[in-house]
Amino acid sequence: MKKGLLAAFGIFGILLFLGGCNGIPGFGGKDPSSNPYSYSSVHKGSEGLALEFLQNAPPSGITAPAGSDTTFPIGIGVKISNNGASNVENGYIAITTEDDYIHLSEFKRGISISGRDVLNLEGESKIEIFQGTAKGFKDTAAKKHISTVIATACYRYSTEVKQEACIDTDILGLSKKEKTCTVTNFELSDQGAPVAVTKIEPKMYPQGSGDKIESVKPEFSIHLKNVGGGLIVDPSAEPNSVCSSASIADRNSEDFRKIWNTVAVSAKLSDKELTCYPSKIQLNDEDSIVRCSTEAGINPGTPTYNTPLTITLNYGYITKISREVAINKEPA
Repeated sequence: MKKGLLAAFGIFGILLFLGGCNGIPGFGGKDPSSNPYSYSSVHKGSEGLALEFLQNAPPSGITAPAGSDTTFPIGIGVKISNNGASNVENGYIAITTEDDYIHLSEFKRGISISGRDVLNLEGESKIEIFQGTAKGFKDTAAKKHISTVIATACYRYSTEVKQEACIDTDILGLSKKEKTCTVTNFELSDQGAPVAVTKIEPKMYPQGSGDKIESVKPEFSIHLKNVGGGLIVDPSAEPNSVCSSASIADRNSEDFRKIWNTVAVSAKLSDKELTCYPSKIQLNDEDSIVRCSTEAGINPGTPTYNTPLTITLNYGYITKISREVAINKEPA
């Protein structure tokens, strides 16, 4: 009798556990996207590095003596947050000032900062403080001068998109087999990076001679857009050389136009590399499209199936913020 009761309680306990698992993502048919630590939870948002000046560093206003060589210390502090899903290695943060009014002992330094992952959904943040001096007021006739302090981050970044793609070899609809999926377009939002894939258009192209279909070649039209509000540069450009006041000020130069807005694109269908054309593209303000396809076709007798499509974008990115500092002449 006791054994029967124990067995009954044991079965009841198992049922309670399984019922409880319905509230755990990945169990009981729950949608995996509801998991706060899922791939989609990490790859969301439209930012890479985000910059923020610290309070009073630099201050909104300072008082400087007129016509004097006297200097006094000033600090410029920047909080750098990696709000995306890619790590930043060997990036740079640079501070631009009017050297006649604010002189820094160091204006640029290297940064490495981790992005979001399942163990840290917020990403890493760091604070960089630059020390300098404010100089005496140069214009003896004026009472105030507005000087702009600019903080610029230059770094390499990447975007990764994973999507289930339907491969349908029955282009003419002649097969009597039930199809397990349908070829459809995908409208996408941000992916935890400042450059996003906004749309994927799959197409199945027949290959062969005459009226005989010998194989089917999948092709994916991938639409790209800059959604981060910063500037894109070629991933081959060195962040150290790009992140300087001279390079940024001269954005219309021939050298800068060569690397401007350039993104490298690669893709895989399951574990097979796709051929993308162009493999590097200069984005425009409208719609920028890269087409990726398989080298070899797929046997037309293959049943319809779903397979993972992975798209990777590599690029350099420039993010900047500014703050006005009112330099007031000391009253006589």
